[in-house]
Amino acid sequence: MEGLGRNHLVGVILAGGKSRRFGSNKALQMVDTKPLIEKVYERLKGIFEEILVVTNRPESYSFLDCEIIKDRIEGIGPLGGIYTGLKHISPSSGFFLPCDMPMLKKEVILYMCGMYNNGVDILVPKVGPTYFEPLHAIYSPKCVTKIDDLLEQKIFKIYYLFQKTKVKYIDASEIRRLDPKLSCFTNINTKEDFEKFMCESNGNFGKSEP
Repeated sequence: MEGLGRNHLVGVILAGGKSRRFGSNKALQMVDTKPLIEKVYERLKGIFEEILVVTNRPESYSFLDCEIIKDRIEGIGPLGGIYTGLKHISPSSGFFLPCDMPMLKKEVILYMCGMYNNGVDILVPKVGPTYFEPLHAIYSPKCVTKIDDLLEQKIFKIYYLFQKTKVKYIDASEIRRLDPKLSCFTNINTKEDFEKFMCESNGNFGKSEP
């Protein structure tokens, strides 16, 4: 990507969730003629030279033209996916995103990439006084040892990783300059979320540049 070496940042898609609230594997939910995860992948393809998918079911995503690896630690949520991704791409850092954010904005991702430097462990948008987007964030491989510590203590919430690392927050006002409604953080948790998204997007997702 422009301004960043190939080994500096890797786009990492996490697809290890169980989709309990959705009722089926939401990553494979069809949008137009393609699965949701493929739509997300296509948005990242124009930004990152290297894209990695971390999942519990690698065989389900063989249609994607990128590297797909199995989660090292299943059943502990996103922290396990971040850990797996970082171990695999080290010494590179990773821009971690979920498979269910259909409104990703190229401008926002590029802005965050431009703000990232090796002096921080995590770069993350802060969209409220106590609310941030840990799955629209950049993680350094320096986080691996901190995650090891958390795993030894059976602590699996990403929140505690933020307490142990050097974090740089991007204020919502900065993101709003590029995405006034913060729609890039929209994620699909339920069938109702998906129906609302399809209605509001008029089925045009993926037909225009983010």
